[in-house]
Amino acid sequence: MKFRKVLTIIATTIIFISLFNNQFFISSNAVSQKEANNDSSIVNNTSKKVEVKHLRTEKSKTFRNSNGSYSTEIFDEPIHYYDEREQHWTDINNTLNDNQQSNTIENTKNNYKVRFNKGKSNIPLVELQKNGNTLKIDSVNLKSSGNIKNNNSANINKVNYHANKIKYTNIFPETDLQYTVGNSKIKEDIILYQKPEGQEPSIYSFSLNLKGLDYQQLEDGRILLLDKKSKKPSFYIEAPFMYDSSIPENYQKNKDILDIPEGAISYALKMDVKKQDNQLLIELIPDHEWLTSNEREYPVTIDPTIVTLQPNSQLDDTNIRSYFPNQVGGTETSLGVGLYKDSAQTNKIRSLLKFDLSAIPASSQIISADLNLWLSSVSNDLPINVDVYELSSSWTESGASWNKRNESTAWTNKGGDYKNTLLSTTGLSNLLDLSTNIKWKIPKDVVQKWIENPSTNHGFLLKSSDETKATYKKFISGDHPEFSSTSYSPMLVVSYYPISRLGFEDYWTYDYHPLTGGISATNLTTGNNIITV
Repeated sequence: MKFRKVLTIIATTIIFISLFNNQFFISSNAVSQKEANNDSSIVNNTSKKVEVKHLRTEKSKTFRNSNGSYSTEIFDEPIHYYDEREQHWTDINNTLNDNQQSNTIENTKNNYKVRFNKGKSNIPLVELQKNGNTLKIDSVNLKSSGNIKNNNSANINKVNYHANKIKYTNIFPETDLQYTVGNSKIKEDIILYQKPEGQEPSIYSFSLNLKGLDYQQLEDGRILLLDKKSKKPSFYIEAPFMYDSSIPENYQKNKDILDIPEGAISYALKMDVKKQDNQLLIELIPDHEWLTSNEREYPVTIDPTIVTLQPNSQLDDTNIRSYFPNQVGGTETSLGVGLYKDSAQTNKIRSLLKFDLSAIPASSQIISADLNLWLSSVSNDLPINVDVYELSSSWTESGASWNKRNESTAWTNKGGDYKNTLLSTTGLSNLLDLSTNIKWKIPKDVVQKWIENPSTNHGFLLKSSDETKATYKKFISGDHPEFSSTSYSPMLVVSYYPISRLGFEDYWTYDYHPLTGGISATNLTTGNNIITV
């Protein structure tokens, strides 16, 4: 009985060393439970796959499957922060805790620290620290009907916090101030429970301590807060919007989801900025006519959001709207597609998403790729197909609108530049609960191209296949305050075989040459040479 030997010959010593040092080198057999338990970098997830912790990135988790392949779950917002002391990526935890030593309420684990005043000491209302820079909100004031009501940190009495939210109740008459801590931003809500009195507009002002910082207000209304020495942005404050509590007919949303109906949103408010010494005074002036309209349903929420800039990545999901062609939507809690139409507006809504694929090793063989979203709401149960296209121009979350792809550059075609070839489509009609994720199969060759040439990755555009049909569907975005970890956030799952697998595999292509008593086969992707004798 003859035995056939399979020898793997590496072309050069350099390739040999690089492959055997590669973090993806594994046998073709499934990883046993014993092996998983003995590897501190592997975490049990299910009976079929385990997480490989040392392959984590800021926005991804990677799992080893039972057949030797890998699946990487990539999110469009950070889910990890790098722990300098432990020297690894760790899960973000936004839970707020009582710090008795500093007499503040603070977040648990992230690459920034935020502290909230408990109302018992004369310290800033909010203090946000990141990369050596500190942003302090010293006080909040309200000017209404000629009267000025001050509310600095020393006279706050009613404070409640739970999970990642803290609320200052009745900070002004019939007005609450609420902060929600997210993975990359602090969401601020001014909640008004009744219409303002008098004929003069209400002005909400925030005093920010600018020690070590400077500012720049952009044309779109955002405020950049810059490090004085490096001149690089450390934080920015989004242009605000507001919404009331009206629920249109035929609108449905999932329970416990913060989703705003299209007809309830207003951008009719100004944000004025004044600098005095080291203090930056920000005034929010909501449109008085809109607030006092008979159509308004209270409570009304005014939403400016403070974003902490990530040093190594962009945050990439947003909405663009035809009726508000210059309005950005990078901090919204949902991503929409379809058409909203009422007596005042006809508004197409589309969504942009982009995923960082750097967690996938170059030259890996892609098996599959799926885009996963979860419905937050629907307006009308009319069926539509939600189409996914490949964007052909770069864009930024903070600057993209219907007209522009970033702060200064217009799209070639309004509504987004995308390739004509449809990547994938899924039919939707009625609202589905959160136990069901909506999935689009993305062609393998598109993902393979993006991995091999990252500069071609501009992400996806989602739109209704029929933008004349009066229905829209919304999905939970990466900015949703209730789901700022991996639960229900937009996710791209890429499954692949890594380059470091040696020997014959049916997913590689080989160039075969006969030898005396055997065969020589060269892997055309990896360059590895295999000889059977």
